[in-house]
Amino acid sequence: MTTSIRVYALAREYELFSLEELAKLEIERLGNGLRFSMVLGLARDAYPDPSADDTWFSSYLKSGLGSIL
Repeated sequence: MTTSIRVYALAREYELFSLEELAKLEIERLGNGLRFSMVLGLARDAYPDPSADDTWFSSYLKSGLGSIL
């Protein structure tokens, strides 16, 4: 999961759109098999400062938080 999140962040930084889409799919696939609290911890370490315009990642985290609450 950590690697997928890091790949996603780097793909966004270097505007590698196809790789970004693959990383999103992998994050979602792996995230389905983990407790969301673990996903949050891994995301915090792998992508500590997501950009403000990263709507997909913030939506992904919000949807996971919604399932907890």
